[in-house]
Amino acid sequence: MAVLKGYLFLDDGSPTVGAVVNYYASTEAAPTSSLGNTTTDAQGMWTFSGLAAGRYDVRIDWDGTTHR
Repeated sequence: MAVLKGYLFLDDGSPTVGAVVNYYASTEAAPTSSLGNTTTDAQGMWTFSGLAAGRYDVRIDWDGTTHR
C-alpha cells in the first residue's frame, strides 16, 4: 500500500493549520470526485495512507482558495 503525504506552509514559513486536502485519481481531465480528504495538522502536515499504487492529484482548499 502507498502513502501520500506532504506539508503546507505560508510564505513566512509558518505551517498552514486547518487546510482541507483532497485527493483524486489522476486523469488528464479535471477530476470531479474526491477519493478522500483530510485536514492539515498543527505542523501543516497531511497524510493519506493505505492507497493503491498509482498517480493521484491533490487539491488544497484554504482561505477560500483551491490550489492544485
